[in-house]
Amino acid sequence: MPAIDWNKFGVTGASKQDSFEELCLHLFCRKHKLSEGVSGDFNQAGLETEPVKVGKKTYGFQSKYFDDSVGYSQIKKSVITALQKYGSSLDEICIFINLNAQPNRSESGKEIAKEAAKYGVKIQWYTRSNFEVALTKPQNLDLSFFYFGYGSEFKFIEDSADHTKLTLVKSKQFLKLHFLDSKNKRVQNLEETILKLSEKLVLISGDPASGKSTLVHRLFSSYSGMGEASQTKMVNKIISTGAVPQVINLKLCATDSLENIIRTRQSAYAIQGAELKIIYLLDGLDEISEDRADLILLQMLELSKKKNIIKLS
Repeated sequence: MPAIDWNKFGVTGASKQDSFEELCLHLFCRKHKLSEGVSGDFNQAGLETEPVKVGKKTYGFQSKYFDDSVGYSQIKKSVITALQKYGSSLDEICIFINLNAQPNRSESGKEIAKEAAKYGVKIQWYTRSNFEVALTKPQNLDLSFFYFGYGSEFKFIEDSADHTKLTLVKSKQFLKLHFLDSKNKRVQNLEETILKLSEKLVLISGDPASGKSTLVHRLFSSYSGMGEASQTKMVNKIISTGAVPQVINLKLCATDSLENIIRTRQSAYAIQGAELKIIYLLDGLDEISEDRADLILLQMLELSKKKNIIKLS
């Protein structure tokens, strides 16, 4: 697994501060298994979002991106504001810092923790070393690929995914729904069943807002190995699957053909013509016009005839 390179950090078109705040929000939600995210305004004082209650405790977080050195006075000001606003209703404040630091050993860090302790609040520091551990875990590799941009094959896989849906899939609120096959028999393991089918083209249907898009990302998480608990299991999952998954939103086909979208994306990541077997997870067929849907189905049928295609779902 490549090391996290902070010189490459950031999302194209966004500031490093904005990118860092988004990354911290994702990690905070995943740490506490929050499927719906958290409400709030990144410009509000004290905390980045409203505190969240998880079990019997209430958590908040603050993200601080610094260029050269940790600004403890800035952190202290935010923490005091949060304490004055939320008081003892908080149990813990997690402070994300992008730099290498040892706030538990510094006098400034100890002073901040002491102020919080007056309200019965614990300060949890999250520094660069914590990021580097968290972002190399399989369940967070999508964030690594998105925010640090290494590895064309990895980026090819990750950039097709919706991070919000992946966070939902990994949350404790996520419920696996029951599925029926064409004979109305219950499917016990959908991921394995799809791979074992002799047909390459698989249609998954359901009522509007029944969770089809989330299911697509559940399949993506499974086939990519990002839903596994360890890196070894992740690699084994990819090997056993024998293919690279890619999510494509079919709404893009309103202005271009499915084949062109696939060709353009693969070319952009310099993997066009590579010996990669692909599982295409196509989302949103019911969100396009009937005429366009018929054309896309024909394109999917032609695509399924290619040797490197494992499944189209």
